[in-house]
Amino acid sequence: PADEALLLFTKHCALCHGKDGKARTPVAKKLGVKDLTESRLPDADIEKQINQGKKGEDGKQKMPPFAGKLSPLEMKALLDVVKEFRR
Repeated sequence: PADEALLLFTKHCALCHGKDGKARTPVAKKLGVKDLTESRLPDADIEKQINQGKKGEDGKQKMPPFAGKLSPLEMKALLDVVKEFRR
């Protein structure tokens, strides 16, 4: 259900991306986190970032990888939440 997906997002993603996905948190500003409401990445790319995380141009990890930490069902739920911020 959507409530569980939102809880997942709040637990794993909101610290950086913000509860509204707009990346207005202090951590987001420090790391240059993208505003999810403006994201137009295809599903496969979003899924890849959730799985593998994201490194900056300097090679440092900016977003942690969640592969092995989340089930495939949880990954799909997070993908849906991320896409909901676009509306």
